[in-house]
Amino acid sequence: MLGRITKHKGRFYCITRGKTFTVEVDNADKLTNGDLVQIKDKLINKSSTIKRSKIKVLKQIPPKTKFITINESTPLIKRLENRILDLRRQTNQSRFIVRSEINRILQNLFHTSGYTGVNTSLIVGSVLEGRVKTFDIDFFGKEASLTMTKLVHLRYLICSDFGKVFDLSPVFVGGQHKTSSHVAEYYTFDWASSETINFNKHLEFVNEIVSKMLLMLSKSTFDIEVNLDIDTLSKQIKKMRVVPYYELMERYVKANPKDEEVLEQLHLPGKVIDYAHKTYGQYFWLTEFPENFKQFYCDTLEREGKKVVRASELWWNGVKVASVSFSNSNYEKTLGRIKLLELNPENFKTYLNSIQLGSSEAYLGSLYIERLMMVFLKIENMKETLMFPRAAQGTVLDP
Repeated sequence: MLGRITKHKGRFYCITRGKTFTVEVDNADKLTNGDLVQIKDKLINKSSTIKRSKIKVLKQIPPKTKFITINESTPLIKRLENRILDLRRQTNQSRFIVRSEINRILQNLFHTSGYTGVNTSLIVGSVLEGRVKTFDIDFFGKEASLTMTKLVHLRYLICSDFGKVFDLSPVFVGGQHKTSSHVAEYYTFDWASSETINFNKHLEFVNEIVSKMLLMLSKSTFDIEVNLDIDTLSKQIKKMRVVPYYELMERYVKANPKDEEVLEQLHLPGKVIDYAHKTYGQYFWLTEFPENFKQFYCDTLEREGKKVVRASELWWNGVKVASVSFSNSNYEKTLGRIKLLELNPENFKTYLNSIQLGSSEAYLGSLYIERLMMVFLKIENMKETLMFPRAAQGTVLDP
């Protein structure tokens, strides 16, 4: 166990994992304020003191060295510049222990539901979704990109007779954003299932997963303090609402008649989401988007004379934490959507071939790990949910 030595009013203390212990000094001349030490005693949690003989100095700090103070009030950019020190704070320790539990619980829940854990490609030969700027790379003289989605490859596996699969790994998005919370590399839990159930039943399945995850988190034992309001979050899940996109937008425009331009946008502005939360509650599924709103692999249907996409987003306390879509197996229909979205069919040859050779429908879904943490732990900036956040401009230090 690692610790740091501090000196106050002539006495030495050792700080480790957010706890402070008095050092029983027997040869004080070998300790300096700021020393990095290794603590040999495994039973220190039962005592408020540590014997000097139980401490090994790993790095001695020269006298009169100036130290950087990192705490909750330190600006984010300053903490990211000194991320190793920042990660020693108890707040951050607790966040990433919760993150580890979320990953473990999700994998166990999907295993229990009959899913097989897989690993999909991170380097792909073409842009698999379009619309968003990718990170293009030179792969031994060939053009390639870092993947923006794992759902296409999970769909390949469904066409290869893998009935239920999931993957927990990073995705990469290179688009420009004005917000300081944007990151270019983050993690998603994605799955695909060829199970024959209706769309709302699959939303209920995801709802059950989130509910069970909170229940299991409430039973987890953490060594350090964790700020988790499980009861409030669980009550929000029980108030599940499934809201069609057109219902939301009609109500919004009726309440804001001078803001009809929101209907022309291919994203949901924050003001619309704020209105939706006031109208439907802090936890709701938004579904049946306009035909040109979602990715090419999403199925479409006609609802009240309008073509809509069979896809849903789970919005929770102002954050999109999950998405679910239904992927059709009709070659001509999928090709038509690719063209509708102004994408190049040449980039989707493998995908289209898989539909022709293994015509299997699939439910596709994603849970966003960082966004779940933002909701669970009331974190405002997504960079606080990653140990080493990487921004679109390419460095961990970007605000």
